[in-house]
Amino acid sequence: MGGRGMGQGRGRGMGGQGRGMGQGQGRGMGGQGMGQGRQTAMNAGAAPANTQGNTMSAVKKVAVTSEGPTLESRVDARFGRAGGFAVVDLETMEVEYVDNGGSQSMAQGAGIQAAENVANAGAQVLLSGYVGPKAFAALQAAGIGVGQDVDGLTVGEAVEKYKRGEVPMAASANAQAGGNK
Repeated sequence: MGGRGMGQGRGRGMGGQGRGMGQGQGRGMGGQGMGQGRQTAMNAGAAPANTQGNTMSAVKKVAVTSEGPTLESRVDARFGRAGGFAVVDLETMEVEYVDNGGSQSMAQGAGIQAAENVANAGAQVLLSGYVGPKAFAALQAAGIGVGQDVDGLTVGEAVEKYKRGEVPMAASANAQAGGNK
């Protein structure tokens, strides 16, 4: 195995209740020197939610980057530096707001911290305008599907569009690294 996931790592491990995402120096199995390694830890015994192959009916919670705490709030186009996330229960349409203020002030790693916030909220899908490559990788590692390009809508409109099957799950990031997204 290469230097990805397995091995020892130092870095910012973001954990909590057995789920974590981190990025730091790591040595992979077979140890060919130091390199950037990504460490992930999922809940022990729990399979990651793979939204790519699941039907939308299997998804219970969707997180939407949001400028406010309601369905009428505008979608924040940025992921890592979004004001917060409206986490919507698709069955009841109840909204739980997760403040993302701590990530906004970070010089680096805002997207990775935001990915942890989304994962800890129990969302299986993220809807946003733009997601950078490190944040996208962290969301994928947590088993969270990513729907992009829903900026310009309200949270409620983005969720309804997702429920109609009009928001495809992205295969890659749509923002550059460090692009203040």
